[in-house]
Amino acid sequence: GQADANRIRLLSVARAEAARRRDRRELLGAFGILSDPAWDILLELYISDATGSPIYASVIGSETGIPQSTALRWLAVLEKSGLVRRRMDVFDKRRQWIGLTPRARTILQKHFSRSR
Repeated sequence: GQADANRIRLLSVARAEAARRRDRRELLGAFGILSDPAWDILLELYISDATGSPIYASVIGSETGIPQSTALRWLAVLEKSGLVRRRMDVFDKRRQWIGLTPRARTILQKHFSRSR
């Protein structure tokens, strides 16, 4: 229905934004002047959420193309801000699933709905 069409459109916008950021990082990243790890993490988590593909905290760096230590620091900031939540993997207590909070999802949906 309409809700599915909207979800698919917002996911498409998020994926396009993530692709533009990867391209920009690939072209200009060597200069060390383009860095916005918080936004890269939020984009990746939105896509993960929208596609139903959960993601572990331990791989967010490789998924976003930023150093894992940087990704983990930013995850802590995003969690403290109420935008990201962590939960333990019930099968492997060494791993943590990460995802958006409902508040973050709403904010990102609003952002992507304004992006055309």
